[in-house]
Amino acid sequence: MTAEEKYAFIAEILPRYIAHRHGLYKAHGYNANALQVRCDSVAHKRSGQLGSRKVESVLQANGLTKLAAGSTVGDFLNGDGIYILTDSDGKKLFVELLRSLGLWFRWSSGHQNKFPDFAVRIGGRISIIEHKHMKEGGGGQDKQIAELIEFIKQNDPVSYVSFLDGVFFNQLTSSGTRGKNAEQLTQIEQALRANPYNYFLNTAGFERRLDLARSPRS
Repeated sequence: MTAEEKYAFIAEILPRYIAHRHGLYKAHGYNANALQVRCDSVAHKRSGQLGSRKVESVLQANGLTKLAAGSTVGDFLNGDGIYILTDSDGKKLFVELLRSLGLWFRWSSGHQNKFPDFAVRIGGRISIIEHKHMKEGGGGQDKQIAELIEFIKQNDPVSYVSFLDGVFFNQLTSSGTRGKNAEQLTQIEQALRANPYNYFLNTAGFERRLDLARSPRS
């Protein structure tokens, strides 16, 4: 086949293969490669769930409690030492919170209408938190770092907190950082200087911030 014929063949056969591959796999049995691809395709969802549980455990260990089911935006705005998740159960309440505060929340519209992970009210202040766990950089991880950087570029009457959990934080912020990581660190520093009420933190820094937030001078 010529190169042109090969391209035409691939364009014709791939959609058919995709449409019928499950029957083929059932007939011949799923091999280890197919199972690993499927596992990898949903790994980020499992990671996100584990990350949310990690953040909740940190919040609770520092004396915060989850806002009770059925609560209103007023309950959140008038409470203290409380948090809400923006998952399927808390999404509606979070949207109402944004509306009541008059926040446009530009980050969401720029990331496929994605929501952050938590909203916290402590010490009379509101923080909106985006959490990611990373062991290493490069590849697809650069996209996650870019999301965290864009998150703290927002300038609103709340604190936006990028919570980077995992050993990659040390690599990213070390004095010897070079290349892509050095560029990312520069962008983080620029975003924080422009928005002094926003934060880019690891686990220790996040816990410290919760402690300081109880003080009206923090």
